[in-house]
Amino acid sequence: RQVRPLASLQQGIWYAGRIRVSSVRVGQSTVRFATSGQWRFRDAELAQLVARIVATELAFADPGGRPDFLVTVLPIGPPDWPHAVRAGVALAGGFALFLTPNHALVDPDAVLAIKHLVAHEMFHTWTGGLIRPATPADGSRWFFEGFTNFFAWRLLARAGLVTPAEFAAHWNADLRKLA
Repeated sequence: RQVRPLASLQQGIWYAGRIRVSSVRVGQSTVRFATSGQWRFRDAELAQLVARIVATELAFADPGGRPDFLVTVLPIGPPDWPHAVRAGVALAGGFALFLTPNHALVDPDAVLAIKHLVAHEMFHTWTGGLIRPATPADGSRWFFEGFTNFFAWRLLARAGLVTPAEFAAHWNADLRKLA
């Protein structure tokens, strides 16, 4: 039996409803996908994309792998929402993605945004997860977000999921935002 502090509950996803669970091996790690809701893509399509990004990031930052890794994908907003909205949060042992049900993996801009969100949240499992600021308000947010965005774009390029030109264009845009 393992006893953990109550604060460890903050590092989890709490959800009521039906969840579909699947898993895929990525190197020495097992990546589990927990999804709910109806999407304009199959769970396996997103799982394949996420697995490719996770494999690239694990090879870069954690070549020994992690025994278990959870990616949760949950819907936000109604199915007829007029805009595609996406958000994410890194947690201990994985990350959660929140998408409006109108997302489809056919529009190149939407696919790029989802790739970046996945790479960004995955990298936050190290920056902000394993490497933490001294306090939430210590002024280091620029470092954690800037560093994470750089490596998110860089590792997407390494995986062949963005071109070098796309990497440079998006990283330069991020730098302008951080300036």
